[in-house]
Amino acid sequence: MSSTGAGYDHSCTVYSPDGRMYQAEYAAKAVENAGTSIGIRCKDGVILATEKIVLSKMLCKSSNRRIFTCDLSIGLACSGFAPDGRQLVNQTRDVCSQYKEQYGVTIPPNQLADRLSQYVHAHTCYHYLRPFGSACLLAGYDEDTKKHELYSIQSDGLMFRMIGAAVGKGARAAQTEIERGKFEDKTCAECLVSDL
Repeated sequence: MSSTGAGYDHSCTVYSPDGRMYQAEYAAKAVENAGTSIGIRCKDGVILATEKIVLSKMLCKSSNRRIFTCDLSIGLACSGFAPDGRQLVNQTRDVCSQYKEQYGVTIPPNQLADRLSQYVHAHTCYHYLRPFGSACLLAGYDEDTKKHELYSIQSDGLMFRMIGAAVGKGARAAQTEIERGKFEDKTCAECLVSDL
């Protein structure tokens, strides 16, 4: 990607004269150019799916994963730079294990999403860090409310609780189809076999 920041893109703490943060924009562009990840909250669970772009014919099918298990009831799908996504997965796993060690129960998805979004946002606040070029969809089961939850965490640290979400190259078209599908009234099995 060619730099158009004219010197204002060397750090994520520097604003251009027109109020833009080029480092944050570059991270968002990395997500927009990556494979699409989709999350749909149904009546009885959450479905995560991702587009796996094959860069080479020599690539093994089991490599370059984009969907990860972070805890027994927590899943994460990433779009954007794969190494940045793996760093977010490692951070999520650390938060899950620390919470379980400290409190003896699984972390509620809303607290996990909040902590992960704060971690992502912190990387846009300090000159010695760079924003993550990855966005993720976090799915989990809240044992207190007995409900499944889906969160979208953007590359700038914004977090949204969603019924259906998409990130990546085809996010806009996927979001339109998710809105038409009315998946919150269907089970996961019905959603998987329905035509989008």
